[in-house]
Amino acid sequence: MQKSYIINSTYTPTLNLENEPNDSQLTASGMVGGGVIRGQLSSITDVDYFVFNTAGGIVNFSISPETSSYDGTSLAVSILSQDGAVLAGNSISSDSSPISLGVSTVAGLNYYLKFSKNQYALMKKDYVVTTSGVSLIGKPQTIGSIVFTPANLAVGGTTVASATATSALVVTFRSASLDICTVTGNVVIGLAPGLCAIGANQGGDSVYAPAAEVLQIFSVAVAMPSTPTILSVVPGPERLTITVLEPSNTGGSAIVSHSAKCTASDHPDATASSPTTSIVVKGLVPGVRYICSATANNGTYTSSATPVSPGIPRQKVDLTPILMLLLD
Repeated sequence: MQKSYIINSTYTPTLNLENEPNDSQLTASGMVGGGVIRGQLSSITDVDYFVFNTAGGIVNFSISPETSSYDGTSLAVSILSQDGAVLAGNSISSDSSPISLGVSTVAGLNYYLKFSKNQYALMKKDYVVTTSGVSLIGKPQTIGSIVFTPANLAVGGTTVASATATSALVVTFRSASLDICTVTGNVVIGLAPGLCAIGANQGGDSVYAPAAEVLQIFSVAVAMPSTPTILSVVPGPERLTITVLEPSNTGGSAIVSHSAKCTASDHPDATASSPTTSIVVKGLVPGVRYICSATANNGTYTSSATPVSPGIPRQKVDLTPILMLLLD
């Protein structure tokens, strides 16, 4: 015959149902904080397990019949340790005859409340369990390693974080280094080069206790800078002076140099670099039309080249006649 029961905690008057299957320690339903837990032993062989944790201290259970349905046989209740050893036990054998169970708990360990029927029990047995002492903190859960897709993150880039809790509840993420990276939902955004620390959390529910945070650290790399802008190309004697606007996105590291390249048909290319935004390309043929482009470098990566801009260098002025006149 079926046996139903109710577990009532004095801490929080909420209603929960046992989560079948809960016929072993491995599949035990959680007990969190308090409240009322209803369960039912559906057959002589049915067994119900409930798991609980505490912060340490003594937990007492007072169990009494709820209805006049006892037939003289017993409903056994026991408290088990994490390894299955019986720490306390008792049974309900008559109407309105309460039983008590207590156990001294250690923080961080699992304890189990077990319900089973006497092999001769036929009638339905209902009972109420009242908890006193320290608060129950629920079924433990853990979070696995955080996986990032893609595995690498650069400044200005994104990666998606994922992790799984043993409770199968949703895991949330946070950044512990907001100057290096931020998190929106499960998307991690690189802000600056350095070490990014991401925490994975699961706050628990009416069955599971909160999981310990999992923290994972990885490097945010320098990225390629964006393309600079050519502001002007000024002709000079056998040269062009190219002035650029520094890239709006430096890739997370300061720009250390700008380079320019000028090309013309049937003439060799000419290049130059400068630590400033003014680049002088020398050795050009006067009167020839050159097209020039520029790039920026942040010490790690070079940007893509700008669109080309034209320029025609001037003839170099020969000052010899003027000097000869001055000497006469």
